[in-house]
Amino acid sequence: MFPIQYKFNGQAHTAWGVERWSEVKKANFVPLVRTLYLGMKQPEARYQIPILCTTMPQAHYLALEEVQAAQLLAEFDYLLDFVDLPSQWQVEKLEIRHILSGRYLPLQILHGPSDKLKNLAFEEFIFVESFFDAYAKSENQQKLDQFCAILFRPRKGNKDKTGDVREPFNPHSVDRRAAYIANIPFEIKQSILLNYIGCKAAFPKLYPTLFSSQQEEEPEEQPIKRSFSWLETAFRMVEHRPADLEVLKKQNLHEVLASLNVKVRDNEALKMELESMRRKHQRS
Repeated sequence: MFPIQYKFNGQAHTAWGVERWSEVKKANFVPLVRTLYLGMKQPEARYQIPILCTTMPQAHYLALEEVQAAQLLAEFDYLLDFVDLPSQWQVEKLEIRHILSGRYLPLQILHGPSDKLKNLAFEEFIFVESFFDAYAKSENQQKLDQFCAILFRPRKGNKDKTGDVREPFNPHSVDRRAAYIANIPFEIKQSILLNYIGCKAAFPKLYPTLFSSQQEEEPEEQPIKRSFSWLETAFRMVEHRPADLEVLKKQNLHEVLASLNVKVRDNEALKMELESMRRKHQRS
């Protein structure tokens, strides 16, 4: 957070503004995404940003002189870079509604994943990555709906060991849910997409050996274009063993990532040891 000095009714005040996406309040995340995308078409909408990104009372902000308000707004230009997105999950649930007797009624509540995607199964992650890539390449709205339909599912009876309240992932139910999600406002679905990117950004810190190659990506590359090509590694681990692959698909995502991280680290250590032995042999 950074300090904002200003005067209201002749008295000095200090407010605080967010310095990165991860500092935005959960309740303000979707409204902020909505404001940013609306501001691309209607620039005047951007003047709502400081209301969502500072502790300044709205009455105080509206009383600022035009120049001071514009200077404050410029402090939040970094938001359009979509860097340092939150790894804490922001959109907890979706309410799918339909019209009955002229009234909107809840049809179903779909629940989202947990922070850092801790409750995803590996198979679920494989599917969600495929639709993430498909949407990034085509910007096809149906792919975005399917992406959201994988992450958001109805509640089941009890939580599992990861705290997941969602019913188990079933790829055959995705298209049906996606048809409902198609009616949800675009900015909510875009918020889910950005939140997902933020969660994935935490993976290189958690599993540095596995993701070391990912850190070589071009810095100017847009976040929505980034995905992981290493998923094939998991399949090579169980190549020609279909039964093992089925077990792997049902495992928790982070358990698989931790296992892959150790495997890659051990392989690199083995390569270094072999290279050292080769050099010693050449010198002898």
